[in-house]
Amino acid sequence: KEDFKKVYHSKIQTTKDIEELAKKINIGNSTLRRFLGRMETESKFSSVTLNLICKHMGYSSFDDYRRPKNISLLELDALAVFYDSVKDKNVLTSERRYNDVNYQYAKKILETNENTKKFIEKFATNKVALEYTLAWHPHYGKITDPEYQEILINLGKVTDISHIKVFAPSFGLFGKFVSENFDDKKEIEKQLKLIDKQLVLMRKEYKWFFVFPEFRAAVARVLYYFHYNDHQNLEKEIQTQFSNLRKMTIKGYRVFFACYFADCLNLIGWYSEAKEFISEISNVEYEEFEKEYHCKRDKYLFCIVKGITLFHLGEKKESEKLFQEVSNVTFMEFPFDIRDYLALQYYLLGKLLYPKKTKFSDGFNSKIKEMKYTYFNRFN
Repeated sequence: KEDFKKVYHSKIQTTKDIEELAKKINIGNSTLRRFLGRMETESKFSSVTLNLICKHMGYSSFDDYRRPKNISLLELDALAVFYDSVKDKNVLTSERRYNDVNYQYAKKILETNENTKKFIEKFATNKVALEYTLAWHPHYGKITDPEYQEILINLGKVTDISHIKVFAPSFGLFGKFVSENFDDKKEIEKQLKLIDKQLVLMRKEYKWFFVFPEFRAAVARVLYYFHYNDHQNLEKEIQTQFSNLRKMTIKGYRVFFACYFADCLNLIGWYSEAKEFISEISNVEYEEFEKEYHCKRDKYLFCIVKGITLFHLGEKKESEKLFQEVSNVTFMEFPFDIRDYLALQYYLLGKLLYPKKTKFSDGFNSKIKEMKYTYFNRFN
């Protein structure tokens, strides 16, 4: 309670202040009054209420709030030893043990903004550390947090890794769009120019194709053109990316790109164009992708994205088949950085297909509030 007051002190001076704050953070007025001690209560607060309050204080959950807020110096030293031991070595694709340890470190580093900032400060010149934690784990559950967005934008300035200079601000712009904070046109244009400049450098510096920074940069441009009603450049960008997709030779990259770019097109309601990208991936190519990559996250998202696309184009039966393929999945099976986004998309498709089943609409609305993806309210 005292920490909450430190954050919102200026906004809770009067009963009216509390009422307005309750509306702003999507909590009941009486619940907030009880929490602040303005009403007597003998009942304990639910975990849902405590999680919601803590999220509005900058934490991911009540459990996050209760954890020590800093990575200890000892742990930072351990991180340095860990990442320096594999510096300039391509081990992630071949060493499962390394990947598992890296995943656990990344999870802790990204749990709080304070941890993330401290990590970047210490490892600003360690390319391995920055790439394998921040670039490999874009946190969809936190991307609407303005402080996390600022961390990514600043990261793009301090690092000399060109593909992170592309990824970090591009993903930050995605967060601004889905949280409806996309109105600073001059700043967005500035970021897009920097992204385009780094794309050119990235393509020169690396012999292989970086599919994730490429599609994130394309998504950032699409969202910009859409938001500012520049349909001519929007159509041109989509055509360019479709041409790029057809030029790709690595099948796994084609599936990744088609899936994530179609997801962006679904977001802005361009379903026919989204289908063009999805349809470019044949059943044979998709099956080969499954065998080679064994990536449950991307297979799941591909099914959901395709299902949403087909539903809006009147192909409900095919959409239902895709939904049934993923209906038995537990979200905790997915990586920490994307599981909330997959849940949001799952509930959206369920809500579209079965509007009378409240578990989908309730789950969808709950995820919007939790993640602050307010742009998704347009699908209600």
